[in-house]
Amino acid sequence: MNTLNYCDAYLKQLQAEHHRLNSAVLEIRHKLEGFRPSGEAGAKQNSLIDPLERLLTQLQDHFTEEEKEEGVLQEAVVRCRSVRADVKALMCQHTQIAEALQRLIVDTKSGAFDGETCRQMFDSFATQLKAHECGENTLLQFALGGEASDCDVEGNE
Repeated sequence: MNTLNYCDAYLKQLQAEHHRLNSAVLEIRHKLEGFRPSGEAGAKQNSLIDPLERLLTQLQDHFTEEEKEEGVLQEAVVRCRSVRADVKALMCQHTQIAEALQRLIVDTKSGAFDGETCRQMFDSFATQLKAHECGENTLLQFALGGEASDCDVEGNE
């Protein structure tokens, strides 16, 4: 197999996964747009639990795929040893990002905050995820090659 095509396949797979995650983020953002401080906030927050839990499952599966021995992050290290520390830092972010989403789910289930606080917490999580994806894309483009424009992270706005 051609090395460039092999690396392109990794980058395209990563782009597809990031697109799937971004679509889930957008779905939740749309649900959050309807939140207003009112008596119905609890019911609306409950409608977020399933999409948030689905996103957490997708995120954990995505991180597991990236981290496994034959995953894209390990492939980057094999091809470019100088990115080892950066890959380790990205993997540490996986735990932090998943924990931020887990906290949001727990707080949403408990009804611990109003719609505006929920929106702010979700936006903070989404910003953290987007920055992480950008970092991954940059590192992988450096380590594996590829066109930056082919793997740009989608906007979440």
